[in-house]
Formats: sequence, structure tokens, C-alpha cells
Amino acid sequence: SGKSLVSGAFQWGGEKTGGNAAEIHEEVHAVLYPAVDLAEPSKETGREGLKERKRMIQHKKAALIGAGEESLHTIEKAQELGVFVTALDGNPKAAGLQAADEGLAVDISREDEVIKALQEEAPDFVITGPIGRYLTTAGAVNDAFQLRGINRQSAVWCTDKYLFHEKLHAAGLRDCHCERVPAF
Repeated sequence: SGKSLVSGAFQWGGEKTGGNAAEIHEEVHAVLYPAVDLAEPSKETGREGLKERKRMIQHKKAALIGAGEESLHTIEKAQELGVFVTALDGNPKAAGLQAADEGLAVDISREDEVIKALQEEAPDFVITGPIGRYLTTAGAVNDAFQLRGINRQSAVWCTDKYLFHEKLHAAGLRDCHCERVPAF
């Protein structure tokens, strides 16, 4: 699509762009989320527009990475829209594994294991439960199955504060000095 998110610097066909908060939100949404917009109907789209967007997402398969208690609402809403949810979590007793259409007990910190578990029934898109902690796994799955959404490298930049700073600094978006401090 020519769009990519690189730790806060938006790229459109290789050219960095700026914009106000609303424009940036739209750019992030376009890059990170599937093309289907499930927002409430507006005056422009009305109920028919919402029905059409819901129809487009029915019969899709989602991989939910992280299936703890906090994922139950997400699973319920996805299923209401007709999405088949495969939930993955390292805890075989995770609440989301039982609530999902398919529950797989897999160590979600092991990207290779998650990808292997999803090989038989490739997802159409990825949902992350604990978004920050396993965002790199979501990126690896997106890369492996050529899905829209954050890629693994961008996820690494977003989850590593030092690398994030370095990327912003190199792009001229942050003018301060950061250093790594050894852990005690």
C-alpha cells in the first residue's frame, strides 16, 4: 500500500509527512487496522453503511494474541460481528481460550511457535490482547502471513524505548540525548 508506520514518523511512499492530531490518527488507523471501519454510523454512511461494513468482516478469521481475562470483551465483540476467533495464550487455563472459537495454548512470547500454530488456518487479521507486551509477536504474524498491520520491525521500534528515541532522533523529530543505563 506504500504506507508504513516507523515509530512515530509516517511514511507515504517513502516521503515523511506531518499533520495535525486528527490527520495523524487517521494515518495510524489506516496503517495498523484492517480496511473495514466498524465505527458507529454517521450521517454520511447511515445504518446501511454500517451493515455493509459488518457484512464485509463476517466469516473472517482473527488470531487473538493474548487470551487473558482482559480479552473476553474483544472476543465477544468479534464473534458478534461473525469473526471466527482463534485465541492463543501461554496459560492453558486462560479465560479467552475457552471463550474463543478455537483456543491454543502456545507461549506467545515465542513468535515461531505462534506462527507454527496458525499455519493450518491462517488468520485474516491479528488482534493483540496485552498490546504492548506481545506487539512484536503480532508483527511477526503479520509478516509471516502477509497481513495488513504493524510489521515486526516497527513493533520492535515501538516497544523498545531506546530504539524508539534513536529512530525519532535520526528523523529529526526528537532533539535530546538518551543513554542506556545498566540494570541493577
